[in-house]
Amino acid sequence: MIEALVVSNLGVIRDVETEMSDGLVAITGETGAGKTLLTTALSLLLGQRGGSELIGPASDTAKVRALLSLDGEEFTAEREITASGRSRARLDGTLVSLAELSNRTSRAIQLFGQHLSIRLSSNTEQVRLLDRFGGCDQSELQLNSRELATLKEHLQRLEIEQESRQKRRTLLEYEIGELDAAAVIDPNEDARISDELERLGTLSEQRILLASLHDSLAGEEGAVGMLHQAAGQWRRLDPELSRRISDLASELDDLAHELRGRNESLTDDPERIAALDERLNLLVRIKRRFGPTLGDAIERREQIRSELGEIEVEERSAFTGHERLQELEQQVAKSKARLRSCRQKAASRLSASISALLPSVALGGALFQVAFDGEESIQPHFEFSANVGFPAEPISRVASGGELSRLMLALATVLGSDAPSLVFDEVDAGIGGATGLSIAKTLRSLGRERQVIVVTHLPQIAAAADQQLLVTKTVENDLSGTAVSRLHGEERVAEIARMLSGQPASVLAREHARDLLSSFAD
Repeated sequence: MIEALVVSNLGVIRDVETEMSDGLVAITGETGAGKTLLTTALSLLLGQRGGSELIGPASDTAKVRALLSLDGEEFTAEREITASGRSRARLDGTLVSLAELSNRTSRAIQLFGQHLSIRLSSNTEQVRLLDRFGGCDQSELQLNSRELATLKEHLQRLEIEQESRQKRRTLLEYEIGELDAAAVIDPNEDARISDELERLGTLSEQRILLASLHDSLAGEEGAVGMLHQAAGQWRRLDPELSRRISDLASELDDLAHELRGRNESLTDDPERIAALDERLNLLVRIKRRFGPTLGDAIERREQIRSELGEIEVEERSAFTGHERLQELEQQVAKSKARLRSCRQKAASRLSASISALLPSVALGGALFQVAFDGEESIQPHFEFSANVGFPAEPISRVASGGELSRLMLALATVLGSDAPSLVFDEVDAGIGGATGLSIAKTLRSLGRERQVIVVTHLPQIAAAADQQLLVTKTVENDLSGTAVSRLHGEERVAEIARMLSGQPASVLAREHARDLLSSFAD
């Protein structure tokens, strides 16, 4: 609620500081004294745009500050407008954005009046009010609808990409067919084949060399014979040397036998050479297509398998997605049907409740209804007609500022409010007498639940208030200003007498004022 309000240099208001009580607070005063500027000040705290035309003559800035309480905690909200048109907002002394200020203060204050009841004309606000009244929850429908929209977008993308995905899959399957047929598992296979082909190409040269080496060792004049002869010569002179020469001769003789066996095992294998040539040519093609190395080709095969796996996942996703699409469409239809039923029942009850209350807020003969565009629609809209015999139309097109304020009063009475403070301006426009008394009682009843602040010309509303604030115009140093004072006792009697007759000193008017005040005494 609003605990205190400080306004400086806003229009004719130079410096005003006032505390506000809970319950019903009536703001009264002569026309032109600046009452509406107090609601303008509150609108600035709620984030409404304000230009330099709001700044008074005392300085080049206008300031508004309020002490507010919400959920048991107090905080200050401030707004400053400069002559250049710039605006500063603060919460508890800290600079914040206008959106942050509005988000915090709008939870504490709801303002209804000329140009300010526009929220009631908003379809979003109408839906919120109806859902709150009927206990209708659209979160399930919103959640399912968002998932359905996301899934449709996903499936649409898959469908658009299907042709290119199939072409890509055909190419990848052809490529991995080539790689699987080549069965390359060794990145060095081409080097090994080249080495073997080179070795097979030198068989003749190897035979000649092996034969020559064998003859050098075991031929008629070979080293083996010469060593055996030398061993015999040294047997008598140096038996140890003879033995070593004999061992060497035996070892060379073994080597000669091995060389002979190897020479005999070397045979030409043209089929092996042809097979190796064919394999090497295949590997060259694989490297050219997927290389430049066999290692690159092996890695490319794994990449293709991975990409084919991703395509498989996307195709399965499309299949399961269409199944999920059917499920979600059914869920959305059921959620919509439940929400439609809840809202239609709530609409019927709200229409009846508000219609019954309209005469007490000076809208006798008016028509209020919550309508839908067809039986299948879930979007409600509030319709209103202020005159008997005229069809109801959307309230944004037919309701005046005062009518909207009084309609909002009826809604606030039926629905309650999220905010602890309700501020009404123009709620008494064009009414008086018994109707004014009825509105006063409605406001006073609403004030038992929360703080209700009303800018009013009606003495009935002023008399019903728990607190009455008087706004008066002053002149100081040839400069007009505004003062706000809290009325007590005879001061209040005098002001209500003025509102009744224009003559605050009138004995008859004062008696009437006292009667009004006593009629609201608890």
